[in-house]
Amino acid sequence: MPVYPRRGEGLAPVVHGAVSDEELAAWGLRWSEVVDFSVNSNPLGPPPAVVDALRRADLARYPDPEARALRAAIAAREGLSPAQVLCGNGSVELMWLAVLAYLDPGDRALILTPTFGEYEHVCRLVRAQVMTLSATPASGFRWSLPQVCEALAQERPRLCFLCNPNNPTGVYLEPAEVQAMLDAGPDTLLVLDEAYLAFMPGGQSAAQALRPGPRRGVACAENLLVLRSMTKDYALAGLRLGFALGTAPVIAALRGVRPPWNVNTLALAAGLAALANPTDLEPTLAAIGEAKAYLVDALTALGLEVVPSAANFFLVRVGDAAAFRAVLLPHGCVVRDCTSFGLPQYIRIGVRTLPECRRLVEAIRAVLTSDRSRSQHRKA
Repeated sequence: MPVYPRRGEGLAPVVHGAVSDEELAAWGLRWSEVVDFSVNSNPLGPPPAVVDALRRADLARYPDPEARALRAAIAAREGLSPAQVLCGNGSVELMWLAVLAYLDPGDRALILTPTFGEYEHVCRLVRAQVMTLSATPASGFRWSLPQVCEALAQERPRLCFLCNPNNPTGVYLEPAEVQAMLDAGPDTLLVLDEAYLAFMPGGQSAAQALRPGPRRGVACAENLLVLRSMTKDYALAGLRLGFALGTAPVIAALRGVRPPWNVNTLALAAGLAALANPTDLEPTLAAIGEAKAYLVDALTALGLEVVPSAANFFLVRVGDAAAFRAVLLPHGCVVRDCTSFGLPQYIRIGVRTLPECRRLVEAIRAVLTSDRSRSQHRKA
């Protein structure tokens, strides 16, 4: 008699960006011929100091299971104690740990959508009751803060996921707006995913609410967990590295469900090198700012609707997103079809270097010109 699983049956895997080897092979393309705009990471690659640290890492030794040196460096930068920091195998692992630690079957979880699919996936994996509040194109994809606060106060979910700036819309909530959510749901753990905050000029982290200081008579925000991803900032997608910031009890709860040696030696070395060289991101931010301005202007001039975004990516309304992505691929450009986000009319473009962005604009121009030519031919 077969042994049936307790969890996971019927749950489809979350759709992510990028392009598969099989898809490239179908078009006769190699990776070296393709520019991937479907991911939202540092287009300049890992900083030199990080690459050098990877070369010197001792792979024969087990990594420190507590990531003590990296946690201490993160804590010093954030103005927190090491007990308020937990490192993970990318921020996705930390999302899973938060759900494993805080949700039982039937517990309510609130997710602000459209957003990253892993939030809902892991909540459903533990059989939590998922509630969503959706933003629409009419509001510029901004949620109604009074509606969000009302849901937190009345429904009292045990956990709430918010991506800030949000993926894929690029909407950013100010610290005061985040604070309003914390105040409205004192019994809700707000899991705030700040994976893209480093790419946002002037963006302020909600982690400041975790620093010691007076706040309604307590030391800091006890119902806040902030997630960060060093994978995207420092182009470490192949290593996976993220960290969580919270109160010591919240971090201890996540540590209690964490697998051993969850951060490998290379990731620890890369993280320490990255934090030791804080100015390494300045060229990246300057390059992204210039390329983003060019892309927005060029795509708007082509007659496309570009959704304003605070992040290093943005949505573009193209009609049929899946078809648009498919016709761009033979031109060597990959964009993110946002159908899996519930936005089948939109693609998401992650900003890359200016020369690469010029290549994308020319590819889109060719696609649009071809579409218009076919349309005119049919009318004739």
